Amino acid sequence: MFETREITLDDKSKTKMELKHLPGGTYSFVVWGNLSSYSEVGGIGNIGQGVINQVSGGKGLKSSDRLYFSRGDVHIKEISNNSVDLLLKSAHVKFDVTVKGLAEMPSLHISHQVQGFDMNMNIIEGDLVGFNPVLEKSDKPNLFRGQFNVLRPQAGFLESKLTMTTSTLERHEVSLKDFIAMHYPQISMSKTQEIKIEVLFEFSNLGINVTVPNWDVDDNTGSVID
Repeated sequence: MFETREITLDDKSKTKMELKHLPGGTYSFVVWGNLSSYSEVGGIGNIGQGVINQVSGGKGLKSSDRLYFSRGDVHIKEISNNSVDLLLKSAHVKFDVTVKGLAEMPSLHISHQVQGFDMNMNIIEGDLVGFNPVLEKSDKPNLFRGQFNVLRPQAGFLESKLTMTTSTLERHEVSLKDFIAMHYPQISMSKTQEIKIEVLFEFSNLGINVTVPNWDVDDNTGSVID
């Protein structure tokens, strides 16, 4: 059984689905939240074959969906009144990238991204892909900013490289493993619920500095929440 349900910000913090007259047995309930045009669901006739994929295998995408996941397995007797509470956990990592000090629009690329998950939120096999996130020009001069998401990894994510290329084809590459170890030592890919990685590429007469913004560029403070 597969059901899609839209929940707005005006809805209560909990939503309920009622299934009556189920035969006794063991049932698995899987919830994926925040699916949009970046994701597609396949193999849903069998939970062991079900997957959630990036559209087109992730090729050519600007971002992934800001996904959340939960699964509950419950044994139901022939005559019973069972309820299952499913708490959603984050299945994504959010990025907020700012480029300061350039007059022309640069481009971004992030490598080593997975294609999707199975119904246990395990990474499905397949080639790793890269995204080309979009930057937007700020109202302030020489300032560009882009926000995007990637699927929450279990392994291999720290091999990812975030590359910023200027209009003159000057490339600046950031190792996420090194950047996170230096600026976000408190986060855990398996335990931290909401992860937001902020990166600032700042150009000056002294060259380029890559760090975490202190948000003197605008009023958005951002955070990583444990």
